[in-house]
Amino acid sequence: MEPSVKAQIINIVHAVEEEKHIRFDPDEVGEVLAYTMKKLVYLRKGPDYFPLLFKCELGNHAMWAGIKAIGEMNRCRTTSVSA
Repeated sequence: MEPSVKAQIINIVHAVEEEKHIRFDPDEVGEVLAYTMKKLVYLRKGPDYFPLLFKCELGNHAMWAGIKAIGEMNRCRTTSVSA
C-alpha cells in the first residue's frame, strides 16, 4: 500500500473518530476496510470513490456499534429486573 493511501486512511479514521466521538480498534478498521474494498468491486467503482465510501462505512460501523451497545444495556436491565 502506498504511503499516500495509508495517510488517507488514517486521516479518514481520525475524522470519523472526531465526528462520532468514538475510538476504533485497529481490527475494526481492518474489517471495515476489507468490507469497503469488496463493496467497491461490487459497485464497480474506481479508487476515486474509496474515500467517500470508506468514511460512510466507518460512520455506519460506529452507528451500529452504538445501537448494539444500547440493546445490550436494555437486555441487561430487563434481565436483572425480571430475575
